[in-house]
Amino acid sequence: MNILVNTYFGLEHPPEEAQRWVENETELLAFFIDETRKSMNQGGSNHRPAHLLAHSPTHAFSLLPLHPSFIGSWSSQTYSYSWIKAHLTDPAERFYSSCVLNPRAVETFCHLFSNSLPQRIQNRFISESRATFDFIRPYELAREIRRLFSLDAALRAYAPLLDSISLDSLLYESVPFTPIEDVFSTIHSLLFDIGITTYESQLRSLIPGISAPLRSTDLIYLLKGLIAHNSNTTYCSEDILSKLLSAMRKKGLLAPSPVIFADSNWIQEFFAFVYSPSSQQVELWSIDAYGLSGQPITHWKQWLDGSRKDRTWGLLSNPDQYRGLS
Repeated sequence: MNILVNTYFGLEHPPEEAQRWVENETELLAFFIDETRKSMNQGGSNHRPAHLLAHSPTHAFSLLPLHPSFIGSWSSQTYSYSWIKAHLTDPAERFYSSCVLNPRAVETFCHLFSNSLPQRIQNRFISESRATFDFIRPYELAREIRRLFSLDAALRAYAPLLDSISLDSLLYESVPFTPIEDVFSTIHSLLFDIGITTYESQLRSLIPGISAPLRSTDLIYLLKGLIAHNSNTTYCSEDILSKLLSAMRKKGLLAPSPVIFADSNWIQEFFAFVYSPSSQQVELWSIDAYGLSGQPITHWKQWLDGSRKDRTWGLLSNPDQYRGLS
């Protein structure tokens, strides 16, 4: 990457770069926080670029220092690991520890998960998973599902599918569930919070069609539909979705926001540090712009767990050398 930047911008010397290998994702986030702070402060507050060039050991991407979920990490003088704990790890730990799924929600999730499995083992999985239809936390449910695939002979051969299906992703996009009997009052409260009141007749017509607890993403889809119907347009002059997600997070109806820190240079995908509802660890994910859906970047794990030290992560730390990007 240095050669490319050096050639493209006609630099006389190689671009300034901070680089290192890491042993976990938290260490990588701390590296980006610390180096972004240095880079953004070296030119004073009058010139703070919207993009910084960065790279994994195999891929170049655009770090977003001004993204709302990342800017607070480097713009304060808080120790990077303390910021990560206060703004990412601790809120997510509290959320998932307090998020207890009831038996109906667990059943709904298991049926949803079974749709991702080969058809020949779907019924077997549902049959074996009935023992988990109890009050259970998301990470406990993930552990039970993995245990089923390790113990049951018919499922064991398909255990490798768990990574490709991404149990993590499905949990992240699903919890918490809203019980059927709470859907009306929950939607009423959320829409009231963002200043929308003329929707009741449309909502009452939809309630009879809801036959299972709503995943958090399904609740969002329903709310977006009601908002579009209420306004008679799919365009808003303000970011209504962001307001809605903020209201949901305040009420504990959506997981705390991930730390979105980079444009991946892949179509409509961003890089984010996410607290996994399954592993209970900070992980590097590819995610959508609002942080609602995504998946762990498992093929980079060798560059995140310290097993490969021959290539580094890096940040081109002097944006004046490639100011045309900002």
